[in-house]
Amino acid sequence: MKRFRPQFMRSIYGRTIIKMAMFILAIFLILGTVYFALSNAANRNQQLEQLQRSSAEVARKVSQGLSRDRLEIEDFHVTGYVTFTARSTNALVWVINPRGEIIYDTGIPQSTLERLAVAEDGERRLLANLYLNDSQTGFARAASRTPFRDLLPSDQGWLIAGTPLASTTGAYAGEVLLIQSTTPPTWGAFLQSNSVPLSFLIAFFLSLIIIIWLSNQITKPISDLTRTAEQVYMGDLTARAGVDANGIAPVLRDEPSPENDDMMLLIRTFNTLVEKFELREKERREFMNSISHDLRTPVTSIKGFVSGMLDGTIPDDRFAHYLGVVKNETDRVQQLINTLFSVVLSEDKSRLRFEKVDFNALLKQTLVSLEPQLQGKDLTVNSLLHGDQEGHCFVTADEAAVVRIVTNLMINAIRFTPQGGKIQIESRKQIGGSVLTIVISDSGPGIAAEDQRHIFEQFYKADKSRQSEGSGLGLYIARNLLLAHGQPIEVGRSTLGGAKFTFSLELA
Repeated sequence: MKRFRPQFMRSIYGRTIIKMAMFILAIFLILGTVYFALSNAANRNQQLEQLQRSSAEVARKVSQGLSRDRLEIEDFHVTGYVTFTARSTNALVWVINPRGEIIYDTGIPQSTLERLAVAEDGERRLLANLYLNDSQTGFARAASRTPFRDLLPSDQGWLIAGTPLASTTGAYAGEVLLIQSTTPPTWGAFLQSNSVPLSFLIAFFLSLIIIIWLSNQITKPISDLTRTAEQVYMGDLTARAGVDANGIAPVLRDEPSPENDDMMLLIRTFNTLVEKFELREKERREFMNSISHDLRTPVTSIKGFVSGMLDGTIPDDRFAHYLGVVKNETDRVQQLINTLFSVVLSEDKSRLRFEKVDFNALLKQTLVSLEPQLQGKDLTVNSLLHGDQEGHCFVTADEAAVVRIVTNLMINAIRFTPQGGKIQIESRKQIGGSVLTIVISDSGPGIAAEDQRHIFEQFYKADKSRQSEGSGLGLYIARNLLLAHGQPIEVGRSTLGGAKFTFSLELA
């Protein structure tokens, strides 16, 4: 059974907040606990020292104000001082005589009062010997570490400090006890005594607010990227990440900006990738439309002529003529299929076999195969080729691909070079390099600057008036094959006045 998770936890924003909050809380708990323990111990020691000093001073005053038999306080100034000390230290003060009787106190908890025995006079409370300090030394410690832990109320913590009264004989002469509750008596005292954990708690919530804000700033682009990726997955290739209310994507700006960090670079890259997908999808639709049109026309003609011969619409004496037309249309379909196969080959680098081939020999074979087209337009081909003494020039390439590249470029030159024009083929080795540069120029009308940017795209035809000539895939195939070889191809204007195509191959 799948475990249910709230929608908040399913988002990267929610998970980031929870994980960071838990991590920060763990750190704060560890640091707060350690610091509170150290601070609490320091405060406790300071309180004990203060109680010890106060009890010693009260013991000195009381020793001076006791009666001759040292059983009660005669000087009212001493009792006033004891009361003042109790208020200033927020502690209970007990003055005990040598008999263990509490002869003066500023307060005794009710539960403690019930546990104390009554002295012989029936009024004073009597401490058992267990609680008397007959060591003649002062002390200050937590009540839980003394016998008083069973005497004082257990619902709160206590600190106790005691100082023996002065004795001329060294015998126990009584003592002064200061008993202080560790529970803050007021809200202000509570805040002061717990300032460390409260400070850590406030710091945690402030940190949590900052984390939420920072996480939102960090994860918002990621969430937007996720939503856009889902839209693209669902088929909406117009979706873009990081767009504003007007549909403008500021993250695509190239100028320096504080927003152009790693995340914005990722979004820009993602948007660029989606744009390429959209362009590829557009090219695919155009490809299918063009192929459908190019196939439909000859197939429709073939079907019409064959149907006419079968149903008698075309007389027997015209069969030979229309069969020739059918053959021509079939040749067109075959040529288109071969072109499509070349497109597939040019887009699949794994089909290529790189080996040592003689470029000059391949070029001569290609020119021989194109002689009918060259002679049909009375075109002159001039060749100026780089090679060794025997006329060889070896390159590392796929033989069939090189033939297809040269053939496509030559067919393009033949198509647009006027009757009696010239085509020039040059090859040269780059100085100090291992690349052979090939240039094919013609004396045709050339290619306009606005067309040069698109000339290698699928089905693009620079000469809009020649829609019936060519498939618009020749230069696209040549570029893809050269990219598979890791080599570029460029177009420009030649010295003959027409187009000039420059590409390169790696020398063997």
